[in-house]
Amino acid sequence: MGKRSVRVFLALVFALLLPGSPAWAGDGAPVSMEVSTVYGDMGKFGSHIPLVITFYGQSETPFNGTVNVKTLESTPDNSDEVYQYSFPVSVKLAETEKKEIYIPLGQKSSGIHVALCDQGGREVDSCSLSFDVSRDMGRLLIGGLAGEEEELSYFDGVHLEYGMVDSRLILLDQKALPSDARGLELLDILLINGFSTESLTEDQRTAILQWVERGGTLLLGTGQEAEKVLGGFSEDLGGVRIRGYEKKKVGLGVEYAQDSPEDAQVELMCAELSVPGGRVVMEGDDIPLLTVIRRGKGKMGFFSYDLGEIRGFAEKTPGYVAEILTKTLGQEAVSQLYYYSSYGRNDDYWSAQSLVSTGSVDRLPRIPLYMAVTAVYILAAGPGLYLYLKKKDLSRYYGISVVIASAAASAVIYLLGTGTRFTSEFYTLATVLGTSGDTVEETTFLDVRTPDSRPFSLRVPAEYSITPLTRSSQYEEQPVQAFDGKQAADVRIAREEDAAVLSASRSRAFDPRYFKLESRGERTFPGRIEGDLRLFEGKLSGYIRNGYDFPLTDSAVFFYGQVCPLGDLEPGEVRELKEEPVLNWPVNMTYLAAQWLVERDSAGKELDDEELLRNTDRRSLYGWYLDQTYGGAYVSGARFSALGPEQGLWEWVSPDGQAADGQVLYTQELEMTTEKGGSVWRSGLYNPQQVVSGNMGYGSDGLSLYGTEPVTVEYFLGTDLDVEKVAFTFISPEFFSGEDFYYIRPFEGEACFYNNETKNYDPVDLSGGGFTESVLAPYLSAENSLVVKYTAEEGDTSGVTSMLPVPVVTGRKR
Repeated sequence: MGKRSVRVFLALVFALLLPGSPAWAGDGAPVSMEVSTVYGDMGKFGSHIPLVITFYGQSETPFNGTVNVKTLESTPDNSDEVYQYSFPVSVKLAETEKKEIYIPLGQKSSGIHVALCDQGGREVDSCSLSFDVSRDMGRLLIGGLAGEEEELSYFDGVHLEYGMVDSRLILLDQKALPSDARGLELLDILLINGFSTESLTEDQRTAILQWVERGGTLLLGTGQEAEKVLGGFSEDLGGVRIRGYEKKKVGLGVEYAQDSPEDAQVELMCAELSVPGGRVVMEGDDIPLLTVIRRGKGKMGFFSYDLGEIRGFAEKTPGYVAEILTKTLGQEAVSQLYYYSSYGRNDDYWSAQSLVSTGSVDRLPRIPLYMAVTAVYILAAGPGLYLYLKKKDLSRYYGISVVIASAAASAVIYLLGTGTRFTSEFYTLATVLGTSGDTVEETTFLDVRTPDSRPFSLRVPAEYSITPLTRSSQYEEQPVQAFDGKQAADVRIAREEDAAVLSASRSRAFDPRYFKLESRGERTFPGRIEGDLRLFEGKLSGYIRNGYDFPLTDSAVFFYGQVCPLGDLEPGEVRELKEEPVLNWPVNMTYLAAQWLVERDSAGKELDDEELLRNTDRRSLYGWYLDQTYGGAYVSGARFSALGPEQGLWEWVSPDGQAADGQVLYTQELEMTTEKGGSVWRSGLYNPQQVVSGNMGYGSDGLSLYGTEPVTVEYFLGTDLDVEKVAFTFISPEFFSGEDFYYIRPFEGEACFYNNETKNYDPVDLSGGGFTESVLAPYLSAENSLVVKYTAEEGDTSGVTSMLPVPVVTGRKR
């Protein structure tokens, strides 16, 4: 064999033995891999992409290895980092294995790389995927589960917001429908029509409901298929019932008629639905066509007809479909799609920055002590030593004395800094632990930092899902980068049987790395809150018991727009509540409630740096929880919340004694009744209010008023009640007592009700005891809506936001 042949042979051997080099090719591979995406090539930066990976065993011996998925993320200074997600794979001969995984699409590239590797790290199979993330057009992504594919086709390609937003319909296969809420977050709307929801798995139904609670919109077409479509969710629809069916011609709107009004009439089999607390957003010939209810931060909508029956009409009049989508989501939500649908949101990144960017107050340097040591050193090394040595006739030793004094002062300062100095990676955490029934839901924000450029590794319990939080590249308007996955991973999240290993190959000193950890399920925990409450006409009765074996601080019971502060609760303490008045807080400004609750005991006191930092952390955590729970939509029921110790929650964070610090907020849903003597008492914001006219340019949302321009708000009090009384609650003065938000004030001015009989606005006094049924007669519509016009007083209102009063309703269920 010649020298050249030997060199070629050795090169081939080394190529096979080098890590990362393909060990097999073609049909000789022990296993092959096929990657499919649930939503085709649709993607949003930061949103999870559900992938279904199928493995086919092709060798006589079992294959064990990992599948590695790489994405490209951004850093705070807008550089690039490669994140790798690894999952174990085990396949036997002639065996087919499927794995469903959820990968967040990186903020810097719309591409991901998937590689199958053996136990030695050698690549067996790989592929690259690229997702369509347009920055020129907003997108409304609609998932569809249909009995027949064609019946929903007209929802694709609908132009909204003057052509700035287009809808994209993605028809889904029930077998590939994600079983985790993360896999649905790419969608704006999920349509189900002519499909039996009872065929969904329990995990799929749970995922859909969790997705709705987090802000998704679920629309259900019914008609003669109502029982089939609603059946799988029958226990989760809040009492929605089918009363009967009727086939008739329905006018869908004369504005959509081409030649005559009859052109807008379609013969439909309509289901007569009872939707408690629902709001009719579309109707035809006095028949409710689409009724919407709130669920958490999301919505559920019920069409009274089968969506396939209007296909012909909808294809000829796409404006009608645009109206359906706009009225379902709301005009503001549609407008925001242009800015957020393609770029993706990164709210969690900014939340993490405010929640876990500080650290332990115990590591704050004691500045007065440092100043004292420095002053002593200056006096000793300067005139002190000089005068002393001169007096002793030892001036020749002054130089060496200064050196010794400097060394001693340096040693003292070094020793003083021991408590503030980090010698390894350190962690800051913020946790919200929520309990509802037997289910415990935990959300933890984690910040990992190192004092230098060293790598780090952390084992996280297997029950947590881990999502990296990085800054969206939209702020720098960087072009979407190509990504082939050849770069080595900077950050790895590797799944094992009993844990997930979070590691980084390098770091920058004190640069934050944010992660969001979530878990949900039945869980054993040392204690819980017990309580039985009754809230009626602003008075709270019942009891609260701290069933934990540790004290709780800054505790309170929250309702939508109202709160009853409880202060500190000792272990086992029972707090009796007897007609306690509740405070009214501004639901669109949750941070006001959080700040007041945390700082009310220290109001007017001068706080040191540790207390200020501790209050900042607590206020941020409370504010995040309130915003997630109450921000944007009515939420029923009572929720207890209080700050408490970590109590073993983070034992996995620092097994080797590394520093960990943070805050924990304990929350729990409590039993509560709002009925008395057959009457129900609830917020008038049970259904979303609508601004009829006002200064929309300054965010007039029907809850606040900017400046002096009048705003007119329509309140929908609910068609499920016979209204007996409507009163208006003003925001409690406690929430305006601070100096930080001096530009926010309670409303002062004139209010008028719209009179449906005279078509005029009548001045009313909202500060009285309320308006009875007889007084309300000319002002309430047949659907129990009330229109109120607010005009602020003239005066110094430049740059001032006035918080409007909130209606509360007493009535009997129909």
